[in-house]
Formats: sequence, structure tokens, C-alpha cells
Amino acid sequence: MPKTQAQRKRERDKRDREDFHRCMEREDGICQRCGAQATQMHHGKRKHDPRIRHDPRWHYALCMPCHDWSHRNVAAWLEWMENNPNEVD
Repeated sequence: MPKTQAQRKRERDKRDREDFHRCMEREDGICQRCGAQATQMHHGKRKHDPRIRHDPRWHYALCMPCHDWSHRNVAAWLEWMENNPNEVD
């Protein structure tokens, strides 16, 4: 029997929480942009693309102001991200 939309969402949400914790652990809970305490994970590229949604190379640990900035200043964010790629094992 195919999974329902609600089941797929629960699975995706669980993977998102796991991604968040791995990202915070990798960056020691520090915002990668300003060095403050990180509280959020930003998907560096389109999170709706299933090929990259869970790819740690596109997960950035950010504080709330930097996360807000990344959404308000997309061109500047993309430039910053290009100059600060994640090094993932």
C-alpha cells in the first residue's frame, strides 16, 4: 500500500530533525556566518529538491539574524555560500 501524504511528511520531518542535529554537531552549534550561537539550519539551496534536501553540503548552521538575512538577501547569500562551502566528510 502506498504511503499517505501525512506519512511521507512525518518521515521527511524526522529526517529534517536528524539533519538539523548533525549540522549543529558538525559546526559545534556556532553560526557559520557570524560566529554567534546557531539556533537554525538553513538549506543552502532549494530544500524542495529531494536530491539535495538531505545533502549536508547544503546545510548551514545559522543564528536567527543570519538566517533571516539569508532569506532577505538571496544574491548576497548565494555569493557568501559560494565563498564559504561546507567541508563534509
